[in-house]
Amino acid sequence: VSSLLDLQADKIKDPKIIAAIEESRNRVYSMSMIHQKLYQGTNLSTIEMREYLIDLSKHILDSYGSEHRIEYIYDLEAMQLDVDSAIPIGLIVNELLTNSFKHAFPEDREGFVYITCQHMAQDRILLEVADNGIGLLEFHKEDDQGRGFGTQLIDLLIQQLDGSIMTISGEGTKIRMEFDMD
Repeated sequence: VSSLLDLQADKIKDPKIIAAIEESRNRVYSMSMIHQKLYQGTNLSTIEMREYLIDLSKHILDSYGSEHRIEYIYDLEAMQLDVDSAIPIGLIVNELLTNSFKHAFPEDREGFVYITCQHMAQDRILLEVADNGIGLLEFHKEDDQGRGFGTQLIDLLIQQLDGSIMTISGEGTKIRMEFDMD
């Protein structure tokens, strides 16, 4: 599917459509990585999230060609999650990282993206994606489109996980989510 999207993008000249195809390709990739890790692992029902989130974030960094100006800082606990939890979390992280690369660091600014995934309690997980970019206030002044598809997708996935989300903006943006893993 990813290769088909690449072939389609090669025929298109509109940068907005190309960007939408690239975002879709990254979504497909985030899901395919889950299945790849399942088949490579010793347990066919769970995913090691630390390794998965590092691999996913590096792929997104590479797809935006930002290796020399954006750096990741990880605070990831080793944890095994079932596929029904790992896929929505992977898609959420994909959307948040994509938003950071698209909006937080305009004009080739340099910066950091922080990714946290830890147990808060035995069955409660904290997931945070933060950056030291321009923050939401400046971003919203430039973009009056409102909520895009990615934001709507995040909201649906958080509902699917029966989680909560909080957005903190100032010196950059932090998205903090909590999920119960029963």
